[in-house]
Amino acid sequence: IASSDSSKEELDNYAEAGGIAEEVLGSIKTVAAFNGQNFENSRYGAPLKKSQNLGIKKAAFSGFANGFFNLAMYSVYFIAFWYGAELVIAEDYDIGTKLIVFFGVVIGGFGMSMVGTNMEHIATAQAAAFSVFEIIDRIPEIDVYSEKGEKPEIQGKIQFCNVDFTYPARTETGVLSNVSFTAEAGKTTAFCGPSGCGKSTCFQLIQRFYDAAQGQVLIDGKNIKDINLAWFRQNVGVVSQEPILFEGTVEENITLGRLDVTKEEIITACKQANALDFIQKLPSAWDTQVGEGGATLSGGQKQRVAIARALVRNP
Repeated sequence: IASSDSSKEELDNYAEAGGIAEEVLGSIKTVAAFNGQNFENSRYGAPLKKSQNLGIKKAAFSGFANGFFNLAMYSVYFIAFWYGAELVIAEDYDIGTKLIVFFGVVIGGFGMSMVGTNMEHIATAQAAAFSVFEIIDRIPEIDVYSEKGEKPEIQGKIQFCNVDFTYPARTETGVLSNVSFTAEAGKTTAFCGPSGCGKSTCFQLIQRFYDAAQGQVLIDGKNIKDINLAWFRQNVGVVSQEPILFEGTVEENITLGRLDVTKEEIITACKQANALDFIQKLPSAWDTQVGEGGATLSGGQKQRVAIARALVRNP
């Protein structure tokens, strides 16, 4: 059990170190700009140091187990030869019977010694399987694959009715408290307020990434919880503050908005997003690779491609 717990903690530390490395490499320009290489290096090394200490303890345990089982195996050899000789002399045992018993015990002892060798791998497998089965067995409160729910005609009127909300990871900190507003269909609604007042949170509730703790979010007078989630998201277009593009071509990224979109519809959406001119000037136009996260495009270009991606589904 101790070995299994150590293996799980070791894997968690490696996962933490991997997350830090991914974060830093993805923002390497910012890290270099603030001369933070040494700091990030020490931050990356901290979980690895923990894993190193756990690995030493685990290896010591594994070595002790191997030594114990080898001791047991060689003790079997000693007993078999010593007591077997006594039986041959005193009890008139024949050599053949003695060897049959000897090899039976030796093979059994060898099998026992192999248990110690494989205990470390068994513990590592248990720790990895625990995380996998924990995810498989988790029942999400919001099921995007559910077939339940209405599929009404959406006009676009959004209402918040006395909504309270706190994030699950920070239940002690209230984000929204008794929030009510109406965003009329076909009109532009702007949210203004200081950083951290809950503007982005409102949009996450509209997309139903979370459910309100109290109150209701209504779409055309219907509670968003009563609408089929997958169908609802297919009819909504979202461009976030920091849009994410996927590795591939410009055209492939826009197509992700609606997989059956035609080239004419892509061109129309790009005109609406003011993206057509700069796309045609790219080295390979529509077939230009945007790189990981859209690294080859500027911030404004990424935003316009993301707007075109949202518009092609006619949300």
